[in-house]
Amino acid sequence: MKGSIFYIILLLATWKIANGQTPFTCKGQYYLSLTKNGSQSSGLYEVKIPTSGAQIYLDTISTSIGLVLNGMGYRITDNLIYGIDPNTAHLRKIGSDGVAIDLGLPKGIPTDRLYYAGDVTPDGKFLLLIGLGGFPQQIVKIDLDDPEYACTFVGLKNNAVGIVDIAFDPFTGIMYGHDLRNSRIVTINPDDGSVNINFKVQSQVDQLGALFFDSFGNLYGYGAYGSGAQDKFVSIDKKTGDIRLLASGPTISRSRWMCMSIYA
Repeated sequence: MKGSIFYIILLLATWKIANGQTPFTCKGQYYLSLTKNGSQSSGLYEVKIPTSGAQIYLDTISTSIGLVLNGMGYRITDNLIYGIDPNTAHLRKIGSDGVAIDLGLPKGIPTDRLYYAGDVTPDGKFLLLIGLGGFPQQIVKIDLDDPEYACTFVGLKNNAVGIVDIAFDPFTGIMYGHDLRNSRIVTINPDDGSVNINFKVQSQVDQLGALFFDSFGNLYGYGAYGSGAQDKFVSIDKKTGDIRLLASGPTISRSRWMCMSIYA
């Protein structure tokens, strides 16, 4: 599960904010951040998903952004991506130019777990994380408006799940996650921690380290389908939890996708 990570992002902007980072704009292109096993720096790539065919391709933008990023989400208020180093729990933000900034350790964040699952709330106020390991399981809400990035917590009401990524539906605001331990999609209420597990078990899926929505509210994932290798692009039925194979891509051991066009 450790190692490579994916993030889907969109077209590069043409102006820079004061700290040198270039904000993202939403025009439908996909990009990713990939961290190889043992590396302390992620790379930035454009993702090519052909309308026909069964293969995904990558074009390199930057092979090293200088920091490790995971559990990421797009923040609509400043058009930047916020994420976490899953091992150190340091908060980071990145622009479309690949410039990444370390924002330090959020105030009060537990460091006894690994943070892979994350997304920014649709209003841009919080980065939400769910860690693996540690007890009890909880949603960590990092206040992105607070100078110290203070954390508040919501306990999960089901400690039998293992959430490896989360994503907000752009139309309903419902938060979806992939439950690694039980091979199924779930929905999670970020306000009270309740977990809806009433979705079909998908035994052919080992894990989906990446969940994301497109601009039409369709749910997709990237992860291990039919084997332990995370190299498959899949579509997910939001109502039933059925998962269907769409294409293959580069083999990775950890991924995170994100589509910013949902905010366009």
